[in-house]
Amino acid sequence: MSYHGVIERCRTARLALVAAILLAACGEDPLGPEPFREPLADITANGHTTCALTVSGKAYCWGRGDNGQLGNGGARDEFAPVPVRTSLRFASISAGYYHTCALTDLGEAWCWGANRRQEGSGQIGNGSRVGGEEPERVRTSLRFSQITAGQVHTCALTQEGEAYCWGGNWYGQLGDGTTTDRTRPVAVGGGLRFVHLSAGTVFTCGATVQGAGYCWGSNYHYRLGTGEQGEHCGPSDFACSSVPLAIASGQSFVGVTAGEAHACAWTTGGMAYCWGSNLGGQIGRGDTVEAAAPAEVTGGHGFAALEVGTGISCGLNLAGAPYCWGSNRLGQVGNSGATDDGSSVPLSVGGGLRMRTLAAGMFHVCGVTETGIAYCWGSNRRGELGVGDAQLEICDPTNGHPCSRTPVRVEGQDFAAAATAPQQ
Repeated sequence: MSYHGVIERCRTARLALVAAILLAACGEDPLGPEPFREPLADITANGHTTCALTVSGKAYCWGRGDNGQLGNGGARDEFAPVPVRTSLRFASISAGYYHTCALTDLGEAWCWGANRRQEGSGQIGNGSRVGGEEPERVRTSLRFSQITAGQVHTCALTQEGEAYCWGGNWYGQLGDGTTTDRTRPVAVGGGLRFVHLSAGTVFTCGATVQGAGYCWGSNYHYRLGTGEQGEHCGPSDFACSSVPLAIASGQSFVGVTAGEAHACAWTTGGMAYCWGSNLGGQIGRGDTVEAAAPAEVTGGHGFAALEVGTGISCGLNLAGAPYCWGSNRLGQVGNSGATDDGSSVPLSVGGGLRMRTLAAGMFHVCGVTETGIAYCWGSNRRGELGVGDAQLEICDPTNGHPCSRTPVRVEGQDFAAAATAPQQ
């Protein structure tokens, strides 16, 4: 580890010690690292945070925790998985940048985090701007089938496909025709019915039951994929829309994923399309020119699902093999042969793994294999890879950021002790 890396780790340790002392003085210590007792069923990532669910629905989180987004009763970073402080069992989970949300089997929505500074915009849906370091019930009688957490907002779908959103709404990302923050769920305008929804940073996208794609919120860097800038609706000079706008594509989409400044969608046949910012090549068409409307990802891999983060796009092909493209300064492409400049076409992730689910954070990516084992790659500045104190490469010597350019197994998976590690 470099000198800067040592300094960064020492600084993190000191901050964690101070936080622990303060929390203990208040009466309850946060839950610490705990091994998984069973295989994982789902994984999610956003910002510098990662969370996962076991097959029985127990929730774990790791990485950045300064806003309580780990849900373990504390507000410090954790470099190994910690259990969420709750007896609830969840059916799905979604990590936001400053908060996390999950759904129970009954469709009840619970959220936690966003309890400090300006990040509290109502995104945990408890009727106030004050968050918490443990799960709180979203203030609604609605039951949801899907939930997705963005930077400072959250959206969810009912069983009937109706979309509701809450939280920050500076650029109309809640889709209710206003730019007013909401501390409880409000209906997305337009009377649309969706099969899939994804909250990005300050925009949201979805695929309707008819296969049409819609986006709303900030249109900076053509995030909305409409082919044009559109009108202003928020507090800045950036174009945006406070109601859903149709994506400029004749394709029929079954899913869509929204990231920091770009989005991607896929069809029933596995064709992938991306649009928006493209500085790192995350559109996947072989160049670095931003796309105002959906552009087909090159390679003809046939994707069953896509996930995007900050300047990075990833997907699982029909056989479960992961591919990534875009920025790679911190190893987030997951291919040891990729340069720091990244790749503008899909590259296979190292290790020969087959995965059933994938998640992309700000500068890291994680996935769960067919046997329920979690692997991550990319930045580990805040512990988002979940590898504990493992020594990793320093990808950014100037800032001392540790990372892994190929998949590493998340710590604490004792149930998988006999599993074979990927070939590096």
